Amino acid sequence: MRNGTPVQSFFEVRSATAVAAMAWLHAVADALDETGLYFNKQPIPGSAIAVDAFVYTKQRKDDVQDRGWRNEERNDREMSVIDEQVAHLYEQPSDWDERVKRRWRQAIQPPRIRLGLRGSPGSGKTFLTKHAAVALARESAKQIDERQVHLYDAPVPFWVTAKALAVASGADAKELIVNACLDSLKGIRKDIPQPPMDWIQRAAASPHALIVVDALDELADEEAAFKLASPRLKDVTGRLIATCRTLYWEHRTNWLGWANVADVELAPFERKEQREFARNFPPGVGTPGLEPLLSSNFPLRQACSAPLLLAFVCLLLAEGKNLAGANRVTVYTEIVRKLLSGEWRNVTPPWKGKKGFQQSILHFLEEAAWSIFQAAPASNRFTLIEFEKAGDAPVRHAELLDELVRCGVLVEAGEDDLGESCWSFLHRTFLEFLAGRALARKLQGEWLKEAKKHFWYEPEWMEVLTFLAAHVDDATPLIEALEQEEEDIFYSMLYLKVRLASAARRVAPERLDRIAGELNDLFQIACELDDRVQKVDQQGKNSPSTYHLTTVQLAGGGLLVERVSIALAERLRDEDSAVQWFAAEALGRLGNARAIEPLLGLLRDEDSGLCWSAANALGQLGDDRAFEPLLDLLKDKDPGVRGRAADALGRLGDARAVQPLLGLLGDEDSAVRGDAAHALGQLGDMRAFEPLLGLLREKNNLVRQHLVLVLGQVGDGRAVEPLLGLLGDDDSKVRLCAATALAKLGDSRAVEPLLGMLRDKDRDVRRLAAVALGQLGDARAVEPLLHTFMDPECDLRGTAWAALRRLVAIHQSKAADLKLGRQQRV
Repeated sequence: MRNGTPVQSFFEVRSATAVAAMAWLHAVADALDETGLYFNKQPIPGSAIAVDAFVYTKQRKDDVQDRGWRNEERNDREMSVIDEQVAHLYEQPSDWDERVKRRWRQAIQPPRIRLGLRGSPGSGKTFLTKHAAVALARESAKQIDERQVHLYDAPVPFWVTAKALAVASGADAKELIVNACLDSLKGIRKDIPQPPMDWIQRAAASPHALIVVDALDELADEEAAFKLASPRLKDVTGRLIATCRTLYWEHRTNWLGWANVADVELAPFERKEQREFARNFPPGVGTPGLEPLLSSNFPLRQACSAPLLLAFVCLLLAEGKNLAGANRVTVYTEIVRKLLSGEWRNVTPPWKGKKGFQQSILHFLEEAAWSIFQAAPASNRFTLIEFEKAGDAPVRHAELLDELVRCGVLVEAGEDDLGESCWSFLHRTFLEFLAGRALARKLQGEWLKEAKKHFWYEPEWMEVLTFLAAHVDDATPLIEALEQEEEDIFYSMLYLKVRLASAARRVAPERLDRIAGELNDLFQIACELDDRVQKVDQQGKNSPSTYHLTTVQLAGGGLLVERVSIALAERLRDEDSAVQWFAAEALGRLGNARAIEPLLGLLRDEDSGLCWSAANALGQLGDDRAFEPLLDLLKDKDPGVRGRAADALGRLGDARAVQPLLGLLGDEDSAVRGDAAHALGQLGDMRAFEPLLGLLREKNNLVRQHLVLVLGQVGDGRAVEPLLGLLGDDDSKVRLCAATALAKLGDSRAVEPLLGMLRDKDRDVRRLAAVALGQLGDARAVEPLLHTFMDPECDLRGTAWAALRRLVAIHQSKAADLKLGRQQRV
């Protein structure tokens, strides 16, 4: 018989439940932390390499424009070689100039949110949702252990595959979620302990639950079952997130059956995220050789905007591969060979260690890619039948597909309209690389004839032609064929010539000189094109030069780079400030180190627009040699120079700048203090948080506006209380910025003050308050927003309606919340 009172026995039972719950949370975190990638035969955990990622929302910038200081997403973003016309082919975000960019961790903060996360293969959808679940599981286990939260109030993550949800059973939504989650986890790791069922089911019904439904795009035969199961989740009170490839999102979002699903799209990695990733990947090693490689090679830098491709490049460098001077072809060749070896997935394909066998697999894969691409140039999806059309394979086609999926070369891609299973290459560029490689193996007459068919208005062929030029011994015939094309009114042929010449192994020197001369002429035309260019806009917004600069920047990392860099450096000495401005912009995008010194000189120029361009270019170049000179400029007697140097240091993303920039927060010049605050926000270092809070007592309204936006950008919850105090500030733009920042932080404490701001005397403040309330997702805002919408005298009916659309689902679930609360009290 057990000793002790009934009360002691009760606490022993509760303690056993807590121990079992913590064990389950830790096991779940460990399982979801697996990435499937290996370095030196050791698994790479996701928590060791995660970076603070960004997403694009469907919301337009016009809805959150602060009209004062700079937006978190500034207009100095690097232009992509993937333009709007072909972005959909790569499942890349389009129309990003007009959309709001937010941190992922902020996007998932609002309670009861319904979120659809989409992106291309390799963009990090599954990784991000798993990492969010891992972080929540470990934090909840810690809080339970330290008794910071009651066991039944601890937030619990439920990571569920769409397939598991489709086949799961359950009497109600919470049982369905739990069963689907347990089945999903078994597919990752078999030894996960069983959780206390009463606790886990109550956690699934809790408003604190985080429920992820991953990979809608992988549903095949399960479509009908999923359409029955998923709508059962619509009334759960926790946060719901679904992930899907961009290719399938528009069609499959309706399968969810949830109301008011907010659509967000993963943003490609920019320089800051690339640097942060390289510092941690592989864990304990890092990739210090990545930064100089990307700084000098624009096309490769663009390829590494996809997290998965960036991971592969980091693995190559960490394994000692010398990529100095490497072009995209060299890198893709090495990646494909390593993937085929199975080493990065810790698998052993049948051709492992057999060079001839592996080479035959690669050759067949090239022919298959060419066959698949020819049949459907705009697609990266094929069936077994289409795979077999490439001819005889070294092993059975079906077995080869399975092995290529295990190695990571291919991914499963659902079914077509006829119910046939489909596959995709890991990333569309792998399809294009292998297709271009196969085309280059043909006789010159054949590949040249094929290429000529696709010079005009076939953007889906652009990358294949580029890879063709990179693989053939001499691309001069391609360049000559392009020169024979007539009436290049829109410089389309020049654009293509620059692409091909920059990627080529060899082009006749006289042809390169001619292309460089044409670029020089084009550059002059860009400078003279419009009166707006002569009045240089500091952010380059709406400039007619975008297309021209994109053409010029393609010369980076190839045969043209030296010729073009020399010409642009000379342009920095031009008497016309517009010419200097464009030259600085172009040099930054070329990524050539010879631009460092002349650009540093421009930081002292009296023309503020030119100084902005030089700072922007230096930030994009990311060369360590710029760090010390910029640091010295923080002590310059000219406040304009100090401010521009601070801005450039923020763009460089080097953590060594944090302490010097903190010192600049006490600068006698208010604009310099603002620039230093913005730079610290760009660096995102938590050491800056307390000093930034202290500056909220700043008398200068513009600086306080700037500081408020930066605090929202940094994303620290400690900023909520100070920001709430600023909602009553005398300056309307400070109030407006505070509302914007609070919406980004997603803290429910902001709801009541924001409701009061719906009656603010400033229209813009009222509008931003309505937008912020919609983003926070709190049901308390429904009635005030509805009243605003119904008021015929109100000038914010459109904004109120947009906010209400996000809140309708919450308002409808209020009764369900009350019922759940009563059940839990019982």
